[in-house]
Amino acid sequence: MRTIRKADLNIVTAEWVGWGSRTDVSKATRMRTILASTDPIALDYYGARYLIYPLSGDERNHNPDNPDSYVRKFLELTLRVLGEGAMDMDRIRVHEYRFGT
Repeated sequence: MRTIRKADLNIVTAEWVGWGSRTDVSKATRMRTILASTDPIALDYYGARYLIYPLSGDERNHNPDNPDSYVRKFLELTLRVLGEGAMDMDRIRVHEYRFGT
């Protein structure tokens, strides 16, 4: 991410959100959600906090507010590499749209 031009807009399309398996459909939920932000770290933090963690309940892997979780460590490493980004809800600006079912 440091060697190419920074994206103007980052988009996550979460039609289906899965956790724990790429093949077990019982570990997937249809979210029909789109997230957008100019900050890729904020976008990943928000997606983990509001989409993945509530579904999985996996504190160790998916809770971005747990300093020992894998997702938090990944976000912190990415923040150090990029030198900019937010993981504080007071500084995060993410737009979310959920399609009707």
